[in-house]
Amino acid sequence: MSLLTPPSPAATPAPPPRLVMDTPPTPAKDELSPEQVKAQDEEDIIKILLAQIEATPASIDETWLAEMCKHINNPDSLDVFWQEVIASGQSYGIGYRSRQKSGTVMSRNPLYYVFEAREFIYDIDPEEKKLLGPARGLLDMAIAKSWEASRKEIRDQLAKEQRRKAEDIVVPPEAGSLDDEVRTTYFKEFLRLYAVLSELAAEEGGDPRQYVTQQIRLHEATVVDRHTRMMETMASARERYQGTTNSSKPMTIQITRWSNAVNEQLLSLGKIYIDAALAEKAFRGRMQDYADLGFKALAMVYQRSHSGEALRVMREANRIQRYNLWQMARVAWKKAKALAEADRVAEADDEFLVAKHHYLKCLSRLERSKKPVVFDEYRRLQADIAAWVTSRKLESVAAVTDG
Repeated sequence: MSLLTPPSPAATPAPPPRLVMDTPPTPAKDELSPEQVKAQDEEDIIKILLAQIEATPASIDETWLAEMCKHINNPDSLDVFWQEVIASGQSYGIGYRSRQKSGTVMSRNPLYYVFEAREFIYDIDPEEKKLLGPARGLLDMAIAKSWEASRKEIRDQLAKEQRRKAEDIVVPPEAGSLDDEVRTTYFKEFLRLYAVLSELAAEEGGDPRQYVTQQIRLHEATVVDRHTRMMETMASARERYQGTTNSSKPMTIQITRWSNAVNEQLLSLGKIYIDAALAEKAFRGRMQDYADLGFKALAMVYQRSHSGEALRVMREANRIQRYNLWQMARVAWKKAKALAEADRVAEADDEFLVAKHHYLKCLSRLERSKKPVVFDEYRRLQADIAAWVTSRKLESVAAVTDG
């Protein structure tokens, strides 16, 4: 922990196919002032991060979303998400209506229920029970009302076209849409709701991370929603303005707004994953997975916007990665020696290769001033590998001679 601060991005590639004795260049030992060392390290870490970013995708597509998002990663899973919200909102609406005074006319404006939810979310003294109960129910209800309003418009339009009464029209179950402002507001307020719940948990001595899964799911839904809308608008703009002199500025503004929203959500999602990696104490594999996902999200933000904030947080991801690589290298090295002593040749070869691979990957992520300790261990590993290879050759020669 003193050399490399915990947690790790970027998936570790497969080990090299055979044992070879290549050695990275010995770290330079020039005498530098502390200020020069610091400047050199800063230059190194930027180069390291940019090299890692270059190896990541530059644009969002179906494959990237499938790898990045674990809960909601395509339009179909987003539709399932919205249908669950609508069902929840409709269910809450039944009880909500029963609690209203007789003769009260319920608002048809979905945002009215968002405003009611805000009273609980932004209360000076918020309560967990109210946030998880009425606040959450009212936000879901706003989505349900938006869905129902769109279906009413469809029904009225069909009735007009078919010259029939609206009550005689059957609207297909899948028909309907959600108002963009209502969707945007829903995501914003629900994320704030979970942020408040986390703050309350911390104040009361509980686990502030107990709502991380819900936050991740909401961020993923927002990313897929905004990205899908952006791609639909871009396709529509190409079709509408191709071969015309009409200004596409309104659509361009909308596309830019949605693109910025995607970047904002990915930045937040990346931070959540890096925080989760730093908070993980028990399982190194899970720490590594969190850091990998965090780096993936932040690298995409940087590819799309050259965000300095994304680059800053990726420093943490790099520290996590190299620390885990260092520890995994040590474990593999120890295991390789035990296997060698047990004369389990093939397994020992594999573990020596894994150890070497992890050390090289760790060194590639270290600034020059931080390399000496790890490099010294790597040289000792190489000596062990050389001794192991030599012993195998001697045994092979002895076997042939005896034969």
